[in-house]
Amino acid sequence: MNATQEYRRNAVMTASPEKLVLMMYDAAINFSRQARAKMEAREVAECGRLIGRAFNIVSELRVSLDADAGGPEGRTIASNLDRLYGFAMDGLLRANSRRTPEGLDEAISILSTVREGWQGVVAGV
Repeated sequence: MNATQEYRRNAVMTASPEKLVLMMYDAAINFSRQARAKMEAREVAECGRLIGRAFNIVSELRVSLDADAGGPEGRTIASNLDRLYGFAMDGLLRANSRRTPEGLDEAISILSTVREGWQGVVAGV
């Protein structure tokens, strides 16, 4: 394991749950941006691999939602996040199947907005 991998491993192992979610947003956004660059470079296989990585992260965020946490307000937040994650996943799927950047742009926009909100949560913890 090289120094960069060791640093990342330690960052993940010592992060709070809130910080881990923030790291997942960062990774999904980063993979989506990289996929867009690969799409523009017509590197189809690498683009698809990166979209898959972003999709898997968003899928994990979606299945980890806890609608029972926080009472009625928590259920509303979880429901809204579920829809946003669904839209982001749809965008990623469209980008992958049609090989057009619009779906990636939509996913990046959604994830960046949710990440900004989550950053506020982490800052308040």
